Amino acid sequence: MSIVLRRLLALLILAAAAPIVLVFVAGIQAVSPGQLFFRQSRVGLHGKVFRMWKLRTMQLGAESRLRTLLRVDAAAAAEWGAYGRLHNDPRIVGPFGRWARQLSIDEVPQLINVACGDMAFIGPRPLPPDQATAIDARVRGMRESVLPGMTGLWQVRGRSETTLRQMVKLDLIYLQRRTVLLDLYVLWRTPRAIICSRGAY
Repeated sequence: MSIVLRRLLALLILAAAAPIVLVFVAGIQAVSPGQLFFRQSRVGLHGKVFRMWKLRTMQLGAESRLRTLLRVDAAAAAEWGAYGRLHNDPRIVGPFGRWARQLSIDEVPQLINVACGDMAFIGPRPLPPDQATAIDARVRGMRESVLPGMTGLWQVRGRSETTLRQMVKLDLIYLQRRTVLLDLYVLWRTPRAIICSRGAY
C-alpha cells in the first residue's frame, strides 16, 4: 500500500470511527473528568522515538499510581515484569474504560499516527524505549527496519495473555514470514479478536 493511500485510508477510518470513540469519551469523562487522550513514547522505524496516541482509559496520574502499586505489591510487580500490564488493573476508569480496552477502542487514535507516517496498519507492536532496549539487538534491528503496526500477530494470537517475550517472538515470526497473504490473515483475524475480546483487558 502506498504511503499516500495508507494515510488517506487512516483519516477516513478515523472519521468513521469518531462517533463511537466520542461515546466512550463521554462515558469515561462522566467518571473521571480531565484529559481525553494521552500520548506515550514508543520506538518506531529506524529507532526513532515517536508519541503514540491512545484514548485515556485510566485515572489521572496513572503512571505515579503504578509506581506506588509495584513498590508495595510483589505479585503485581512480577506480573508487570512478565506481561507489561496488569490483568486487574485498579487504575482503569469504570465500565467504559474496561470496554474501551476490551474492544480496542482506546487504540483508534493511533490512526493519527498512521496518518502522520509513524505507524502502519500491520506490523510489530511499538514498544516503550525501556522495553525496546531490553530485547536482543538483532531482533530489535529487525523490528526497527519496518513501521510498527496497529495490529499484528500478537494482537490476533492472544493479545494481553501473551508475555512480553512471547509478543516479541510473534513479531519476529511476522517479520521473517511477512507476505501479502500473512497481512491478509492478520486483517481477517483482527475483527474476530476484537469482537471476541480475546486476551484483552
